[in-house]
Amino acid sequence: PGKGAGQFNLPHSVWAHTNGEIWVCDRGNDRIQIFSPTGELLRTWTNVRRPGDLYIQPDNSVVVGEMSWEKGQTSLAGNVWPADYDAEVSIRDIDGNVLTQWGEKDPCGPGGFSSPHGLWVDSKGNIYVAEVTHTALSRYNRWHEGCHSIVKYARI
Repeated sequence: PGKGAGQFNLPHSVWAHTNGEIWVCDRGNDRIQIFSPTGELLRTWTNVRRPGDLYIQPDNSVVVGEMSWEKGQTSLAGNVWPADYDAEVSIRDIDGNVLTQWGEKDPCGPGGFSSPHGLWVDSKGNIYVAEVTHTALSRYNRWHEGCHSIVKYARI
């Protein structure tokens, strides 16, 4: 555990890429660390917020579930979050550049997220996002019966 290169603070997802790289969502450190098959740290994405899961598509685009920040709250790594950010899903190129992203202020609304924790993409390119909605929103008294826990985004 820790903040240093190759250390983790609440690793939340591990992906074995077809090229042999091992990708780890290091949620508490707001980063994704990418390792060689033998464990050497190759690179780190630091332009993500609390990544909960990722999925690398056949075209090497990367779908990332990113959880919200609330200004003034302290991360598990001891960092104070500088601003409010809504939870979102981003699609990035293999180098971490954002191709598109979506989310909205209302975590229970269409296109909104409370805490994207699981991602999958099917053979047609449809994206499935699973969330821990009740757990994530109850502590802020924002959860209600109409909140979703899993959403499918159809590729059109």
